[in-house]
Amino acid sequence: MGNESDVPLLLRKHDELKSLYPSENYEQGALLGLIELRERFKLLR
Repeated sequence: MGNESDVPLLLRKHDELKSLYPSENYEQGALLGLIELRERFKLLR
């Protein structure tokens, strides 16, 4: 797994791709995993 410091970057990239491709509907599992890591490490957006 990546470092704690990688989580905010991954969340920003997810948001960027979601805004670039708004009509695409992909499984949210990866996002839920990132949210869990953010909460575990007490990171803010």
